[in-house]
Amino acid sequence: MDRSVTHNKAKTVSEEEHRRESVLVTGAAGKLGNAVTRELVTRGRIVKALVSRREDIYKLPQGCIPIIGNVLQEGTLEHAARDIDVVYHLAAIVSQYKESAERIIEVNVDGTRNLLAACEKAGVGKFVFSSSVDVYGQKRKGIINEDTVLKPTDTYGLSKKLAEEAIEEFAGSFSHSILRLAAIYGPGFEKSFFKIFKVIKDGKAYIVGNGENVLPLVHVTDAVEAMMLANDKNDGRRNFLCNISDGGTHTQKALFGLVAELLGVKKPSGHLSSIVVKMMAKRMGIDSDELRFIMADRIIDISRARAELGYVPKIGISEGSKDLVDRFMKHEKKM
Repeated sequence: MDRSVTHNKAKTVSEEEHRRESVLVTGAAGKLGNAVTRELVTRGRIVKALVSRREDIYKLPQGCIPIIGNVLQEGTLEHAARDIDVVYHLAAIVSQYKESAERIIEVNVDGTRNLLAACEKAGVGKFVFSSSVDVYGQKRKGIINEDTVLKPTDTYGLSKKLAEEAIEEFAGSFSHSILRLAAIYGPGFEKSFFKIFKVIKDGKAYIVGNGENVLPLVHVTDAVEAMMLANDKNDGRRNFLCNISDGGTHTQKALFGLVAELLGVKKPSGHLSSIVVKMMAKRMGIDSDELRFIMADRIIDISRARAELGYVPKIGISEGSKDLVDRFMKHEKKM
């Protein structure tokens, strides 16, 4: 893939110029979007935050400029993209059990195309996109790098693949950075993990299959830092495509065991087939998205992100899990 880019905004950007950048964040009220928005405001950027509902404004940090609308509203996007240097496109439908496949494609693909067109029209310089390791499919043999053939196995993964292809079509108009993120955990991403923790705490958890499947993860702190690096390391002359995870190879069995240890309960030892677990999941309060995560199996190579972005994960699984389990225990005490 030719990852060079030529356009009239290509230039070397100093640290001081970065601080003065005008930035648009889509999905600013979402879990990752909110964390990115807060970090950008902290770093002194001029931030426009696109949120879909008026009540979402109250989730935003002080100092940003709220814009109410969504990625399907072309006029709103054209207005939002005016005088913007960098766009962080984080708006997306992630949950597949709540939304139809048609709706996911509409928002994640058509919405991305609408935003790209608005960026081209406004002369935006750089475009940072949160993609997903789901573009590779849920289960892959071997180590996955950015040149691995994309074989999405669900609608969300397909939508991210199609959105990436749309971004590539606009490569001559502005530089872009595509980050394929592993499953994010940490502050703001507690809900699904708390449900799994509860099952483990109550002694009702089973290991799916042999438990040796690898679950790629990244702490939200590191995901946000990768987003910052995707812009800061880009002088506008090239494009980036990088996998982002914590660099670990955590198996389902090891993660369940770690959580049980932190909770002070017995580690899950029983095994069930994926077919049986699928039948039991609803009764345990685990939805299809969460089950898909537990049953995935992917080893993600992040060497390109290390080399090209200078990305170094700071939150290891032990530290991140301890913090999340501590949050869970506090939550349980309030119930």
